[in-house]
Amino acid sequence: SRLRFSALPSEVLAEILKHVHWHDLLMVRQVCKQLNDVSRTRAVWTSQYQSYLAEKEFRLAAEAPIDMYSSAELESWVLQRRSADKEWEITNPVRERSIFLDYKTYTLTMVPGGRWLLAALSDGSVLCYDLEDPDMRSTVLTPPRDDPNGDLIYDLTVDIDQSNPTLSFCMVNYPSDYFSK
Repeated sequence: SRLRFSALPSEVLAEILKHVHWHDLLMVRQVCKQLNDVSRTRAVWTSQYQSYLAEKEFRLAAEAPIDMYSSAELESWVLQRRSADKEWEITNPVRERSIFLDYKTYTLTMVPGGRWLLAALSDGSVLCYDLEDPDMRSTVLTPPRDDPNGDLIYDLTVDIDQSNPTLSFCMVNYPSDYFSK
């Protein structure tokens, strides 16, 4: 008698599915309930997450330690990035967000990965917008600075910490004429 693929233990199937291309992993779900269930396990999507990071020259890490994500959250994270990668290949992007800033803004900086937009305002404060939030509410990252004359213009620089396994960056908000002095 021949051994059927579906007769293998779930742990063995998970080991196999860890090495399957992400698109094929989604297709294998349609074969049977057991493969559907195994394809949704944390081990499989942790492997997909690690494969995604290994492919990229610029490593866009998760925003929290990977242990804090459920298998569904890891799957969502990987599929959102894979989808975004495919959209970059299209000449006319499908997804577009717009936001009206009712402040005098001097610098807008998109944190690599496309989720976070930083806005340096004329008062020296920095606002952060989560572009995945339907309401795109702002969060104050740095409060306004004391500028008695109100004549300084601020620039913003972001440096991603590639050594950190979670999304981590250093942000510098400085007067634009700072380096010319």
